[in-house]
Amino acid sequence: MVTVTDMIDGVLIRSEATVDELEDKIIGLYFASASCPRSQRFTPILVQTYNEIISKDKFEIILVSLDNDEESFHGYFFTMSWLAIPHSNETARHGLKSLYSVQETPHLIILNKEGDVMNSIGHFLVAGFGSLAYPFTKDTIKELKDEEEAQKKNQTLRTILATPS
Repeated sequence: MVTVTDMIDGVLIRSEATVDELEDKIIGLYFASASCPRSQRFTPILVQTYNEIISKDKFEIILVSLDNDEESFHGYFFTMSWLAIPHSNETARHGLKSLYSVQETPHLIILNKEGDVMNSIGHFLVAGFGSLAYPFTKDTIKELKDEEEAQKKNQTLRTILATPS
């Protein structure tokens, strides 16, 4: 089976990290494009979530840009604080898109420390729960959804309309 590290095969942009430095980390593969309005809206949320998580645990995001040109890629990547596959590595970028059947952006695939897909809807989880969704396991998501459901069940008109004084 082909792995993410096999496909990346080399250096990542930002800190000149190599794929060997990703060992023992949960990885988020972030498929995005500068020309996608949804990616533009989601990226600041992901930046905040990423900054909260990396201060506590071994986590890394790798941008897999779906931009058509290098200038768009660099302008967009400048807003991010994580790693990226170089735009020039088209084989890796398109290979990962195909491997994970990415159809639209933004898309965040969460891989466990062994490189297996832990969650393929990371973008929805981050948008809905932020860093609380980490480590993006089924148990964590179930707990968050159960908590959200309990809050909905226990709400009243007063709790919905009341403002803190």
